Amino acid sequence: MKKKLAIYPGTFDPITNGHLDLIERGLRIFDDLIIAVAPSTKKQPLFDLSERTAMIKNAVRKYKNVKVESFHGLLVEYASSKDGIAVIRGLRAVSDFENEFQMALMNRRLDMNIETVFSDAVRRVLIPKLHDRKRGSHHSGRNKGSRAGGGRDCVARKNSMYLKKGANELLFQIMKNVLRTKLLG
Repeated sequence: MKKKLAIYPGTFDPITNGHLDLIERGLRIFDDLIIAVAPSTKKQPLFDLSERTAMIKNAVRKYKNVKVESFHGLLVEYASSKDGIAVIRGLRAVSDFENEFQMALMNRRLDMNIETVFSDAVRRVLIPKLHDRKRGSHHSGRNKGSRAGGGRDCVARKNSMYLKKGANELLFQIMKNVLRTKLLG
């Protein structure tokens, strides 16, 4: 059986704990992962491409099924050349989803075999909120950033621009459908 390979692209200037969290969760879904480090002329990175690549290699050295490479050109062409089946993209807020979704649609138009999987802060914001609703408690009246359980979820929620009511369920359903379609058939 062919291994499932995902590409996690970005500038990673520098790599953060959020990136590492997404890498770990990506490895739960995919057999192998390539961290594709992009040169960024628009963002004017703090570290050059070789420094960023070296930092990432050091940060992920414990993972045997993770490779770190730089790439140039179109992401979807790079993913295809590596026999990747998916691109992993991290989201911090609903506003990220709008831009990322447009890129995912364009990538799909260029190569129908490459899926885009969205994750990161969305998981921390959506799943605890949906879980709380299943237990019958509703936290919409609480102060900003407060939530049963606190911790990392509060930070992610503060940074998520407070998802509009209903938008989080819609985004969660879209993510579930993309995963279900690609992974379950």
